[in-house]
Amino acid sequence: MTTIILIAILGFVLLFSLGAYLGYRATRTAQTRPFEGEPQPGGGSGRRG
Repeated sequence: MTTIILIAILGFVLLFSLGAYLGYRATRTAQTRPFEGEPQPGGGSGRRG
């Protein structure tokens, strides 16, 4: 039953790191681009409404 605990911990760490990375990217893009309505270069894949 140790594998279930390990998988749960691994999933939690992955979710936490993903959330931290997304938050870091969001703050960085907000600081770099003061205008939110402008289209971003690169196809606008990072744009969130």
